[in-house]
Formats: sequence, C-alpha cells, structure tokens
Amino acid sequence: MYNSNLIQLLRTFNRKEMTRLKEFAYSPYHNKHEMVRQLIHYLSEEFPNFKSENCERLLLGKGIMGEDYNQEKLDHVFSYALKVAEAFLANEQFKEEDDLQQIYLLQKLRTKSHLKRYEKILKQSEKQLIKKPLRNHEFYHTQLLMATEGDNYYTQMARLGRDQRLQEKEANLDLYYFTVKLMDACEMMVRRNFMSGDYTTQMTEEIAQHISENVQKYDSHPAVIIYYQIYQMLKNESDTYYFELIPLLDAQGQYFPIEEQKYVFQIAQNYCIQQINK
Repeated sequence: MYNSNLIQLLRTFNRKEMTRLKEFAYSPYHNKHEMVRQLIHYLSEEFPNFKSENCERLLLGKGIMGEDYNQEKLDHVFSYALKVAEAFLANEQFKEEDDLQQIYLLQKLRTKSHLKRYEKILKQSEKQLIKKPLRNHEFYHTQLLMATEGDNYYTQMARLGRDQRLQEKEANLDLYYFTVKLMDACEMMVRRNFMSGDYTTQMTEEIAQHISENVQKYDSHPAVIIYYQIYQMLKNESDTYYFELIPLLDAQGQYFPIEEQKYVFQIAQNYCIQQINK
C-alpha cells in the first residue's frame, strides 16, 4: 500500500489539506463509508511520514477491519478513499471559482423556476463581473458563460421584446475565441524555436486580418490587441510590431494576471535577444 495511488496523491498534500480531507471524509454528504473514514483518519495521523512500515498492508487491514481483514476488501477501501480524496481536490478547486459557482447556481435556480431570486442574483453577478480588474481570456470566457445563461433564461421565459444577452453572448464568444486562438498560435511559434515537431492552426490568419481591419474596435480589449501584436511580431519578425507592443504591455499589462504578464514580457524579451543575436 506504500506505493498505492492514494498514498502517492497524499504525498502532494500540505498539512492543512490533509486535515481538511479528513473533515471532508467524515461528512456524510461526501462519504458514507466508515472504513474509508478510518483509513483517512489513520493516514492523517501518520502524515507526512508515509513509510513502508506504517503503510504495510497487513497493519492497515487489521487496523481498519480487525480479524475480518482480507486483501480484496482493503483494495476496495483504498480505491474508494482515492475517489474521496480526488473529490475533495475537485471541491477545493471549485470553491476558488466564484464566478462558476454563481453560474451553476443560476442554472439550478432557473431549472427550479425560482425566478425572483434568479433575476436578483443574475443582476448582482453581472455587476460584480464587470468590476473585476482582469481582462484576459478567462474574463471573456466567464462573460460568455454569464451571457449564455442569461439568454437561456430569456428563451425559457419566452419573453417578447429585445434582450441584449444574445448579442453579448456573441460578442464575448468572439473575444474569447480570438484571444485563445492568437495565444495558442503565439505559443506554437515560441515552441518551434526550441522544440522539434510541427504545429498547425486554422483560421488564425483570418482572425489577425479581421483585427487589423478593425483595430479601433479592439483597442479596448487588452488581451485581443496584445496577442495580435505578439502574433504579428513573431510571424513577420517585424521590429515595428515589437516597438508597438512594448508601450501596449506597459499600459495594459496590468489587466493580465501576474504569471501571464511575465509570460508576455518574456516573449518580447526573447524576441529582442534573437534580433540582437542575428
């Protein structure tokens, strides 16, 4: 059991996560198996010192099952405990996704026709989303999901009159799609410099052409315009795009998460180094 998938996973936990996993396993909503609780309790007590001696099969089996121990049953307990641990991780990640939680709540309220509460939460969620400081591809994706949910509500209610959410859905679909396509195309060109293998992408040149013909329309969307500049810089090896990119990063890089800011600045720096070395 020392090298089981469960033990390998728990080795990646910190103390807080291990304690919370034990609490998760003891919740009847998440786990109804007493032997799984006992196993996770024992592993929590031994954490992080998982060794062959304290994770030996017979020791664990008799500690959980007593004289009724058998290997097949212990394997089932470990297998289910692994599922509980993975469900715990998924739950922890979901708790960090505030916007997705709101969208899923809205979906459930709509299917239950609890519409007064639905309308209030929808308006609150839309206002909160607009106030967020970031404007990267994840923002556009969340905007797309929110507009899609609002449009589903409008369709379900079969209301007459104009509603903007279908148009918002379409606009955010474009922004999300354009940004991700340009991001991926840029990453492909970056990887070609240090990794063997070929990459292909469809529609990217058409997207770049569309943006170039509608630059003013996308100037207020940092993710689109910055990755467009990077794409043109890498594709054409053009210093013109490089010198247009730098002030853009200085002015609008703040709308990206820190890691993404580092990533785009690194691309610009590497391009500069490559041009100097030519």
